[in-house]
Amino acid sequence: MKPVGRRLTIKWYITSSLRKKWLKTAYFGFSSFSTFLYFLKTFLIMADFEKALAKCLRWEGGYTDRLNDGYECTNMGVTIATYQRMYGNDKTCEDLRRMTREEMRHIYKSFYWDRIWGDSIADQSIAELMYDWSVGSGVMSAVRYMQRALGFKGDDVDGMMGRKTLGAINGYPDKRELFGMYWRMRESFFRRICERDVRKRRFLKGWMNRLKTFVYQ
Repeated sequence: MKPVGRRLTIKWYITSSLRKKWLKTAYFGFSSFSTFLYFLKTFLIMADFEKALAKCLRWEGGYTDRLNDGYECTNMGVTIATYQRMYGNDKTCEDLRRMTREEMRHIYKSFYWDRIWGDSIADQSIAELMYDWSVGSGVMSAVRYMQRALGFKGDDVDGMMGRKTLGAINGYPDKRELFGMYWRMRESFFRRICERDVRKRRFLKGWMNRLKTFVYQ
C-alpha cells in the first residue's frame, strides 16, 4: 500500500525506485546532481546533523593534555592536529583550549558529516552511526565498512562516499538490517584493535558503552 501524503508518497516512490537502481537516472532533468540532492533535502526528511552532533558530543569531554589516548591535547573530541588542519599549523594547545563552540561545530560538520554526505542520507539512525564511526576512526574507514555492509566488492570498496554508495544506502530495502550489520562491524572493529594491541583493551568497555547508545529507531 502506498503511503498517504505528499512527502511520504515521494519518499515511497524514491526508495522503491532505488531498489531498481533508479538512482542512476533519477536526477535526469535536473541541471546537476547537487540540484537533485537539494530537491531531496527540500522535499524529504533527511538526516539531521545537529542530532548526530549532540549524540556524539555526549561522549566527548572537555580540554585535556593527557597522553592516555596518544594525542598531545584535545578539546571536545577535537585533537590539536585536526584543529591545526582547519585553522593553521601555528595554532597551539592553548588555542585549542579556548576553541569556541562554533569552531568545534564547523570542524565536526566539514571534516566528518559533509564527507559522508550526511545531509543526503535518508535514515537518521544509519547516518548517526556512520558519522560517529567517522569521528572515531576516520571517514574512509566508516565509508569502506558501509560499502562492505552494502555488498560492494573489489574496487567498489574504496572508502570514498559518492553517488553509488549514497544510492545504495538510501535504496537498501531493510534499513534496520543494514544498521544491524554495520553495528556488528563496528563492534568487531573495536575487538580487533584490542587483539592487535593489548594496551588498547582498557578502552574497550568505553567504546562498547558508546556503541550501545546507537539503537535503530
